[in-house]
Amino acid sequence: MNVAAENLAPVHEEMFKTLLRTPHRQADEVLAIHKEQFERDPNFYGHLAVHAVIDGNSVIRDVNEVFIAILLASPYKTHKEAGYVMFQGLPPYEASRVARYYTGYDEEITYHSYEKKPKDGFGVLYERARYSEKHPDPEKRGKIKPQQTIKLGRNSSLRKQLLKDKKIDASVTEIQTTKFLVHHACLGQRTFKGMLRAATKSYLKRRESNDKMMEGAILRARKYIKQFYVRTNTLPQGDVNGWINQYLWFGKVKEGSRLAALTQLRQEKDPTKRAEIIVKNKLPRSLVSSVIKDAETTPSIMTAIAMVLSPQELLNSMGWFKKRGALDNPDLNKFIKDKLKEVKTAKRVDALKGAQAAKAVEGLDEETQEILKDVTNVQLKKLRSISRRTLLGIDKSSSMTDAIELGKQAAAMLAQACRKENPPHTFLFDNIATYIEWEEEDGDITLKSTWDDKLEMVFASGGTKPSEIVRVMELKNLDVEQIILVTDEGELCLSDYHMRNRRKDELPDTCFAMELKKFNNKHGREINVIIVRIGNNRVNDMEESLKQVGVEVDVLPCDSIDSISLPNLIQMASRTSMFELVQEILENKLPKRSAWDAKYLAAA
Repeated sequence: MNVAAENLAPVHEEMFKTLLRTPHRQADEVLAIHKEQFERDPNFYGHLAVHAVIDGNSVIRDVNEVFIAILLASPYKTHKEAGYVMFQGLPPYEASRVARYYTGYDEEITYHSYEKKPKDGFGVLYERARYSEKHPDPEKRGKIKPQQTIKLGRNSSLRKQLLKDKKIDASVTEIQTTKFLVHHACLGQRTFKGMLRAATKSYLKRRESNDKMMEGAILRARKYIKQFYVRTNTLPQGDVNGWINQYLWFGKVKEGSRLAALTQLRQEKDPTKRAEIIVKNKLPRSLVSSVIKDAETTPSIMTAIAMVLSPQELLNSMGWFKKRGALDNPDLNKFIKDKLKEVKTAKRVDALKGAQAAKAVEGLDEETQEILKDVTNVQLKKLRSISRRTLLGIDKSSSMTDAIELGKQAAAMLAQACRKENPPHTFLFDNIATYIEWEEEDGDITLKSTWDDKLEMVFASGGTKPSEIVRVMELKNLDVEQIILVTDEGELCLSDYHMRNRRKDELPDTCFAMELKKFNNKHGREINVIIVRIGNNRVNDMEESLKQVGVEVDVLPCDSIDSISLPNLIQMASRTSMFELVQEILENKLPKRSAWDAKYLAAA
């Protein structure tokens, strides 16, 4: 028996960790974890990919892209076919990232002296960037690019921004930049081969059969579509004179197409006519901004842009509109607000991400902020709900100082997910447990925004005594089925105890596990515990003590969770137990390539 393997954390636990983190385009560590867990249990991995990507239980695009890349590179036919089908539904920029994870890639980055110095690891290697061997200056060819120094003027906008973001202190008068060439090994397949090649060719073929779909793809992601044709050695439409080939390689546009409209927009100078072109052809903001200078962006043009934006794009574009004065124009301001209200009923909206982007915009008026809150509340209600009678405990001890804001957000998310007829009993705890009484004037108990307001004045201080919660449960005779604790698990009596007694064969009577066990025995209950583990000071003391006394405990390890990945937390916490969640995942059917091809390529 492989004792080392027996002692490893279960695959599902390691995989769930990756669903509760946001890589922010730094997916190498996630890839490394996925590769390892795939090798340990490829069957569970394939079902989990369906659960995350197809069933929509993961809102983190980076993680979903890693799932698809791993499946495409799998040695198992069922996995390859599932990856093939998942690949087809991606927008071009995401499909391109999947391809990069499959092949590996190099990139040149700029490192700033105020940033954490990059280190090799997880298949990533850094080296100083060099000038090309074909550089126009013979003296520079093949040589390392020198470090650059940027002086920070006392009143420069760059210095002000860096100070505001707390990236430098007031004594810093200059920063240095260094160019690095970064090698990402990823899955190391190197070329578009196997199922990735087949998936990419089908991806292109489907769009070739639909001019509108292909025009949209090229408008937003020309370089990726061109790259797909090059890497698969495919001639667009099988015709060198076809409009796709003529546009991608020769810049010739088909009359009456949206691509021709972009040229028309560039040539037209009348703002009203430009606005008509944008609306008629649904030209994306990124392209319009590349053609029309800020000084030429009139209210009519901004109105046209707002009209064609998707709900998610509108949320993410609030800073762009604010910067260009759109919100200072009464008519345009009203139009944008009215369109924001429509986002509440829109599908496929990452409300938390959009709200976070909008929240970063300074100077939004109170009405706009309320609309954004309302949008977030309504969209969050589309996630799963927590149906069990729940007690929610929020750790506000001193050890949570670095994570209290995230803890409050996580708690607000969990609280709003409880059903209105079954609201959570909510506690704050440090050395004592404080029961949060809900008054009528507090508002709707099922809305995240009202919970945000309720928890606004909560700050980290004191020790960690979650056992006080059980005593209040007894006093108030609370009827609950599960306890969710948002904590770093640094329970005070366990920390002291573990320092005195390394054997851990006897727990102190005052610890949370012992108090809950006594409560369960006294009242004939089997209350289970879910620990949402966050913070830089996180340990597993409470988990181990609960297991020791026989209380069922599940841990959602939020090592690097942020507000973007919080919806994934709700999707997990809404299940009765991790066992139930795992069983639900294993019931998922992997999609078949033949079914997709028959539906979308039969007439192509």
